[in-house]
Amino acid sequence: MEKVIAINPIPDGRLTLLTLDGRSDFLDIQTGEIEKGPVAPSRIEELIFSPDGQVFALRTESEIRLWDVPEERTRFTLQIEEEVHCIAFSPQGTLLLVGGERSLAAYYTETGRRAFAFDLYGPADQFVMTPDERLIFQMTETDADLQIWDAHTGKRWGYFKLDPLTAIALSPDGYLLAAAENEMRLLEDEGYQAPFPTRLALWRVSVDPGQQKVILNA
Repeated sequence: MEKVIAINPIPDGRLTLLTLDGRSDFLDIQTGEIEKGPVAPSRIEELIFSPDGQVFALRTESEIRLWDVPEERTRFTLQIEEEVHCIAFSPQGTLLLVGGERSLAAYYTETGRRAFAFDLYGPADQFVMTPDERLIFQMTETDADLQIWDAHTGKRWGYFKLDPLTAIALSPDGYLLAAAENEMRLLEDEGYQAPFPTRLALWRVSVDPGQQKVILNA
């Protein structure tokens, strides 16, 4: 194969090979045989697998496509109407989350029907969902606020003022949150500020549904 830009393992033991022109093929590492996968209309910007490895979503500049691996078919295609910053599966694999420039939406992975959508205060550069699929922690790169959203209502539960963030992760049980915090430093030759990694913070997460409150403890 030519122009392979990314290789992703699949739970069934095969590898997905992504090419510059938007192709995705499956490589059986035992036999060396390659099986053709879906072809995107343009360069693949992002590809993620569901928690059970049964489906994956690939994103281009114009669309997001959900591919069923066992059935070898496209379940649904979403046309991109605003700039997309990140996509992710919910912990139980029931939803495909799409983070945009000013909004966050979710679609049922079985049908492609929209489950919810709400407005944000900044781009959804990265986000994680709690195991019960109730809350979403959302960050915007170079911004210091970690936003907490109720996925059921779209209501913001609040935010935490941290140092500018570049990455977040939630443990599988939802009790620990890791955040890469940074200082904004001036790049001498570039004339603008950029995040400079300073520490990786680990927080214990407590949720009080009655008060609609999240508590982070170091």
